[in-house]
Amino acid sequence: MNRRHIKRLRSTGTTRRGFTLLEMIVSILILGLLAGLVVVGARHVVKLAKSTAVAQQSRTIAEAIVHFKNETGILPPLVRDQQVAGSPVVVTSGTDTYVNVIRFDQGPTDPDTMFLRGMGSPPAPSPTADDPYGASGPDKRYSERSLAIYLMGAMDTLDLYNNMLPLDGVPGLGLYKPYADGHFDIPVSVIKHAKDPANNPSVRAGQTFGPYVNVSSGKVTLSDTDEHHVQLVDPNGVAYRYYRWVHTPPVGSNPPSVRDLNVPLLVGRDATLPAYAGIVVPPDRDVNRNPALKTAAWAVVAAGRNKAFGDEDPATLGRLLGRDLASAPAEVLRQARIEAEADNVIEVGQ
Repeated sequence: MNRRHIKRLRSTGTTRRGFTLLEMIVSILILGLLAGLVVVGARHVVKLAKSTAVAQQSRTIAEAIVHFKNETGILPPLVRDQQVAGSPVVVTSGTDTYVNVIRFDQGPTDPDTMFLRGMGSPPAPSPTADDPYGASGPDKRYSERSLAIYLMGAMDTLDLYNNMLPLDGVPGLGLYKPYADGHFDIPVSVIKHAKDPANNPSVRAGQTFGPYVNVSSGKVTLSDTDEHHVQLVDPNGVAYRYYRWVHTPPVGSNPPSVRDLNVPLLVGRDATLPAYAGIVVPPDRDVNRNPALKTAAWAVVAAGRNKAFGDEDPATLGRLLGRDLASAPAEVLRQARIEAEADNVIEVGQ
């Protein structure tokens, strides 16, 4: 090879060299940045998917409640699992076993009626400037058990004689029509079959309904930590809250006011109250702007992707939001509650 050919090879750039250290560092940084963006994007997609799933499930449950009322003539009552701490889900009276529900068919001065109007024990909280969400005494007019029991017929129990007796008359899913007070209408023939093993357990009597929500479809998850603690939980693993309340009749010829509606604070609020000064109440939760809240008698509330409703005690709220709120100043705690409540999903109906 002559010198002229060597010179031509050099001039055409056929010689090679490796990456410099700087180029390798830049490449690694770019790849790391891209990987980080992919991870963040994937997390956002997962959160968005869960939020969409929660909204869809809430609508499904709301539709099931309407279906239940159309078939049975009543709304699912509130199981007394939140009103009094440690209150049993079922009670036994004589030879009868009942779901421990808050009664809706009593007189205006009955303790249950007063409780549903927000004037009972414990009373519904009133908002203040420091505590606009009433979280210092959360509203207990909700249940975490009612939906699973009345929409799923999911709970069995033992009768007085320690025989396995489905509380709703049917093992597993399905339920008998409940009375107006929420107790299930269990035919005597079913009770006799349950107490006599010689009888054919497949024999059933009476009209049965449900289930109104299909767990097998993946739309909702049925959580059963023990026999009496069945729940419907959202995709984030948090039990749905089912709220019930009663409006206060106006006095004399006065038209009902916003306060007469007695809507639980977590469901809807009167944004004109001084306690809400400086706080933006979303339109769907402002009883002055959302006509549905003025006639609503029940609500289904999901906690959303942060798993917090907003009325938890400071320590629990801090754990859910990933920060220390146990001794936080009032303003910091208030902002945390606003953040927690922002992604709640609420469905209301009459």
